[in-house]
Amino acid sequence: MNVGFLNVCALAGFYRNPTKIGRTLTDKNRRTERRQGELSLWRFAIDLYGRAGVQVACLELQDRHRLDVDMVLAALWAGATVDHDSWQRIDRRVAPWRNDVIHVLRAARRDMKVTEAQPSRSVKRETIKMAELDGERREIEMLEALISATVGRGVPTNRCAWNNLMAYARLNIDPVPPNMMSLLRGIHLAAFPDPEQAVIVETTDTAPRNLPMNKPTVSFETPSDGTLSMVVDQLVIGGWTGRDAEALQHHIDELAELGVPGPSETPLYYRCATDQTLQRDSIQVLGRDSSGEVEAVLVSTDKGLFVTTGSDHTDRKVEAYSIAVSKQMCPKVLAGEAWPFAEVEAHWDQLILRAHQVIDGERVLYQEGPMAGVRQPREIISKYTDGADLPSGTILLLGTVPAIGGIRHGDRFEMELIDPVLDRRIVHAYDIDSLPIVS
Repeated sequence: MNVGFLNVCALAGFYRNPTKIGRTLTDKNRRTERRQGELSLWRFAIDLYGRAGVQVACLELQDRHRLDVDMVLAALWAGATVDHDSWQRIDRRVAPWRNDVIHVLRAARRDMKVTEAQPSRSVKRETIKMAELDGERREIEMLEALISATVGRGVPTNRCAWNNLMAYARLNIDPVPPNMMSLLRGIHLAAFPDPEQAVIVETTDTAPRNLPMNKPTVSFETPSDGTLSMVVDQLVIGGWTGRDAEALQHHIDELAELGVPGPSETPLYYRCATDQTLQRDSIQVLGRDSSGEVEAVLVSTDKGLFVTTGSDHTDRKVEAYSIAVSKQMCPKVLAGEAWPFAEVEAHWDQLILRAHQVIDGERVLYQEGPMAGVRQPREIISKYTDGADLPSGTILLLGTVPAIGGIRHGDRFEMELIDPVLDRRIVHAYDIDSLPIVS
């Protein structure tokens, strides 16, 4: 680790009791927001960061292009155009906090993830993560005060947001390269999605013209490659992939009890709309007839093949009518971590899938079993591609293990992919918000 855990906790305690300058800026921002009734930069940032594609684009700008995400969000929020020199002064004011606190905490969190993957260390890592988030909020409050003091407060507009993005980006590199420009354009479109307003005021030979975010992007933290991002070209659900005929028949019988007809052949491959791919901690579904299924997931990228875990959340009532249609009814939720497939292929059968559900307020073990119960990944790929490699940009869910006590709905789904050989696991959970069915 770059710093010890005690040092990190000391830093966390330091900025929870900020300096006089930081405290003055924070108090001033709160007074201003109450007086003017305008959206704070923090609330603006939280809303925008949760929109489709924004998180991945921000992480790419941060890890690949070394931009400060808080500055990017501040540029979109500013209600007037901030010139180059002003951005330079603002950046210099927040740089010490960013470098001495946020970057140190981020490095500690990432190093702990790589070198201390044991579950017993998760509490320490979560403490660092929360400290890092708190540090980000402090920087955002400073930026809000500095921008307000420079150009006042106003309503963000398409025109000044784009100009501000370009001014900040050019502090780091000028001219802005096409790949960075594309990421900035995507975030800008997410902030100002109105097609009547989505016209770039300033254009260059390298700037994309009104390119929509047609395909979702996903991002994974990996053990050695840092943050890995990719555009999802195909989302494929491998169905009926059980290796053991008896176990496969058990799953078929489970679904038959719900009125779901058996497959025409095994395995089957269901192509899903790519925009069903989500990496969130909550989803919305219609009614209370859906449930998750923990699965190992292959992610094919330009850097090779990776494995993570995900949930093939499915509407069981619709499934009785058509499995293919039911796959389109609910999001497919992926974890935010991935391992190189090469690291686990030799002991693939020893990997374990596990899921818990919160049902009527009680957390219960819902699924558990080794990957030995599912066909080998190379076989599943080969049957899908007729012997070719899995195309880059493809997400392939490999199949599940039987539900303990039968398939049923829950209010929260928790999934794990466990590697007992290398003593690590990928964990993700999401809440399920059941919307009412009206006629």
